[in-house]
Amino acid sequence: SLSPQTSFLDGQAKVARWAESLVDESVMFGSPMSPFEVHGAEPWVQTVLASLSSLLSLGFGYVTQGADDAPTSKLIALLDRDRATLPLDAEDEFLGDRRRRDRLKDVCRVVRAARKKGQKLSLTVNTDFKGSLAALREHHGDNWVGPSLEAVWEKMLPEQRVCAFELWSKDGPDGPPKLIAADFGHPHTHGRAYYVATRFFDREFRNLQPGFILAFAEAECLKRAGFSLWDLGGADKSPMMQYKPQVAIEMDRSDFLRRLRECERIAVAGLVSAAESSTVASSNGHLPLSDPGAAPTPTGNKIPTGIVFEDIGEDELWGAVTLREQEAQTLQEWKEAQQAAKKIQKPAKADRKVAKRTVAPAQTTPAAAAPASSAAPSEGTSGGPVNATKDLARQQFMAIFQQLLAEGVPQQDAAARALRALASQ
Repeated sequence: SLSPQTSFLDGQAKVARWAESLVDESVMFGSPMSPFEVHGAEPWVQTVLASLSSLLSLGFGYVTQGADDAPTSKLIALLDRDRATLPLDAEDEFLGDRRRRDRLKDVCRVVRAARKKGQKLSLTVNTDFKGSLAALREHHGDNWVGPSLEAVWEKMLPEQRVCAFELWSKDGPDGPPKLIAADFGHPHTHGRAYYVATRFFDREFRNLQPGFILAFAEAECLKRAGFSLWDLGGADKSPMMQYKPQVAIEMDRSDFLRRLRECERIAVAGLVSAAESSTVASSNGHLPLSDPGAAPTPTGNKIPTGIVFEDIGEDELWGAVTLREQEAQTLQEWKEAQQAAKKIQKPAKADRKVAKRTVAPAQTTPAAAAPASSAAPSEGTSGGPVNATKDLARQQFMAIFQQLLAEGVPQQDAAARALRALASQ
């Protein structure tokens, strides 16, 4: 368990130990005899807000437990063994995985197709928070966000300590917008990290992949706002979690905590824009976790509210620009490798002249020509030494190409790499 009276620095030391030794991924906040209560009544709600900020900055996720009609709920801190997190400056690392790369390509295709059909997709933040909560309850019957936590979130809303990223679909210029997906989460650690607490999408629109579109558009919004980490919490093999490895990078909790601490160090060191430097200050680590001054400031005002992307296109999807650049570079390398391979397969002009001079004397007398023509069919039918060279080059290319495919390299990349390997021989 973790006591709300634990200092922030002692909390960091505990988390560092638990990163290596914790077996159970959940940690009771408070104690079994006196669990920490969550509700929105003053003045206690200020303690709840401070505790949540501290837990998030320490590296925890969270859920609440309690009956739907109960006035309070218990706060459970989560330190998952495997974390699904997207470092927002790691496009190359993300796209290095074939499954993630294919998912992003597919989402780009869906967005293009929707635009061609006149369907408009928009991203907003906190334009209809209550409506988004109602939709969450409607689409998630087993949703853990109860009335007590909703009351806390309402108190967080004015300071943007909680955000609802909302994805809307609109058919044609006169069609009414419909909410088809939403994420609820919290900025923390000086506005460098963002934690997604829960999310939903409308299954009637599943062919549109609204959850994936929202994920990539939200990540792009956060990157433009200066965030470094987009954290989806724990990852496992359950069906509800299958989407996470396709929009984030799975890492163990030690790696996640290292990246989170780096975010804090950069912010505290002042390595941010001058406009933000006045909001960056070291947390008072000796204060208890439940004290408003203990945790780094959330700095939620960095996130734009209202309409963020009015008409989502590929450039509004995180990683899409890098993906396009990589594919253009791969195509160019493939063309250059093809040209180099052709030069290898085709004998030089001087070599062809030497070949002609050596053949010419054999054509001077019919007697000499007869044996030559009788000996040539096997070579002539295959095109002679030139075609033999080509055949050998094709065999070498196919061997390298098939080996790369077996290693999981995409077909176009495999072809380009095989041709480059052939050209270097």
